[in-house]
Amino acid sequence: AAARRLTLFVEEAKKRSNGDGPQPQNINSATDSPDASAPSQLQQLNQQRLMGGTGGGDTTRSRFTAFLGGGSSAFGGFGMGSSHNTPPVPSRGGLSALQQQQQSKDLAASNADPKSFGIDLARLMPDPKVVPMIVEKCLTEIELRGLEEVGIYRVSGAAADVSRLRQLFNADPDAIDLSSDEFYDINVVSGVMKQFLRELPEPLMTYNLYEGYINAASIDDYDERLWAIKDLVQALPVPNYTVLKRLVEHLERVTDYEEVNHMYGTNLALVFGPSLLRPPPGSSSFALAMSNLGHAQSVIKNLILQYHWIFNVEEEAEPIEEDSECAASTNEGGQEAAGDEQSDAQAAEAAELLPVLPKRDSLAQPPLSPTTLADMDSLAMAVNKLSV
Repeated sequence: AAARRLTLFVEEAKKRSNGDGPQPQNINSATDSPDASAPSQLQQLNQQRLMGGTGGGDTTRSRFTAFLGGGSSAFGGFGMGSSHNTPPVPSRGGLSALQQQQQSKDLAASNADPKSFGIDLARLMPDPKVVPMIVEKCLTEIELRGLEEVGIYRVSGAAADVSRLRQLFNADPDAIDLSSDEFYDINVVSGVMKQFLRELPEPLMTYNLYEGYINAASIDDYDERLWAIKDLVQALPVPNYTVLKRLVEHLERVTDYEEVNHMYGTNLALVFGPSLLRPPPGSSSFALAMSNLGHAQSVIKNLILQYHWIFNVEEEAEPIEEDSECAASTNEGGQEAAGDEQSDAQAAEAAELLPVLPKRDSLAQPPLSPTTLADMDSLAMAVNKLSV
């Protein structure tokens, strides 16, 4: 109704300004009688409306503003003139303001002194034969409750949760308990593990051996190819070799449940190949990585399938077996020595029971002939005593 009245008012004002049409009436008047001062007032109102002025046109403007939704109109305050009734914007990521402030503090602390991500392995591992805390915790937790997870390492966890766990590892990796309900999604843990490998300053299999691995993967003969890959793995620095061995051991355990998790050696190689094996940085590094993606996948797949042979797992276990065999042989040797002593004592006792025969002075002397009855009796007594 307000819009219709406003439209009529504007049309009448235009007709009056052009000099045609009937005399306008005051639409705000309670009576239908014409007002003598209406023409001048209409012209004044129309001129003020066109010039954006105030005064007598406040009533009409308030109606027009109400129609557009200003103030407390029927549109619920979502119009042009409303600002206090606008619904609040939800917090980013579903976190409260206090949680965002705490997350910002953790991020600032982790960026100021990172303890896990983006650190060279030589500095991250004081003992080059002990894997970093983040690697051991993530792999152990996945082995406890993620080996049967369908698509483990292929399915990504929530980005916000991965980022938060990354910040916690950068702040204090020793204080993190991955078995708590806070990290119930195992895909978040696997995502942090993959991110750790991607953010290493140098890939785990090093830049300088990249071309060697690609050339090894190109060898047609299968045995020669495996020997070349094994020689390159043995040439890695000690910290890199330690982490790579623990990682490949874990991936080999994941393939033990491939019928359940559907993550075969080929799938795992496709996931970890770009992170473990990257070309040196340069203008053509991306194109080189894409062209050699199949060779990199082949190298990682062979590492997983031939883990025990490439990393000499059986040879490392042999010294323990040899020590146990030596201990067993020592015990057996002692038992044999005791048995020999016992047999020697029994032989001495049997020798004492034998009759004392006369010595032969020379070879020419004929042997004693036991033809007499006394000799026969003495031999019989000796045999009886020996058998007893």
